Amino acid sequence: MSDEQEPIDHQLQQMTTNPRLAEATKEALKRLRQGGAGPELAEMATEVLEGRTDLRTVGRSSVYAAQLTEAADRFRDWQASLTPEEREALDRSTHEYLGDAENR
Repeated sequence: MSDEQEPIDHQLQQMTTNPRLAEATKEALKRLRQGGAGPELAEMATEVLEGRTDLRTVGRSSVYAAQLTEAADRFRDWQASLTPEEREALDRSTHEYLGDAENR
């Protein structure tokens, strides 16, 4: 990985003090850019990663609202299909991966 920062790095530094959360967000945007969630979200991720827009603007805009809502609904459906044990394991592993931001 290069020492040179990408446009998204500065945004994420301003939005969170948790470097693991920032990196996870950036990696999620890179996966979206590959098109697995559809061409609209791939376009949005590309725009954000390349610095032509930012996450706050995307969040306030209605341009990608339908696609983001649909993706969130799919995630909630997937999460609801987990057993309580699977959900607890997912929560635990997420907290372990991201660390405890409150104790930083």
